[in-house]
Amino acid sequence: DAQAALAEAPDKASRKQAKSRLAKLEGQHSDHTLRLSRQLEALTGLESRVTILGHLQRGGTPSAADRML
Repeated sequence: DAQAALAEAPDKASRKQAKSRLAKLEGQHSDHTLRLSRQLEALTGLESRVTILGHLQRGGTPSAADRML
C-alpha cells in the first residue's frame, strides 16, 4: 500500500527509496505498478515513473522489435 510505504519514509530521499522498493515488489504486475505510481504522485506531489526492467537489463533504449513485444 502506497500510504504505508510513505509513512515509513519521512523525507524526500527516503520516499524515493520506498518507491523503488515498491516498484520492485510489484515487478510482474505492470497494471498494479502503474496504479501505484499514480497513487504515489497523488500522495507526494512528486513525479513517479514506471520502468520496465527488461529494457534496463538488456542495456539501453528499447528497439522497435522490443516495443513490439
